[in-house]
Amino acid sequence: MDLEIQSILNKYISDFNTSISSYNLKDSIDLTFAFLDVLNKYVDTKEPWSLIKDENKKIEVIDIFYTISE
Repeated sequence: MDLEIQSILNKYISDFNTSISSYNLKDSIDLTFAFLDVLNKYVDTKEPWSLIKDENKKIEVIDIFYTISE
């Protein structure tokens, strides 16, 4: 898993749990969409649709998909 995404995920989980336990639904939703934006940018930057065409980059593509599915 990408270490930067892992770090962002850990912070998201912590912030989300704090927000949801205080029944702050709007902040919880905002945090979730902000995290999804990070994942979207990650995929746009990595461009797995281009990498998959290169047989030598398939492991990298697998890592990208693992990261976003985790």
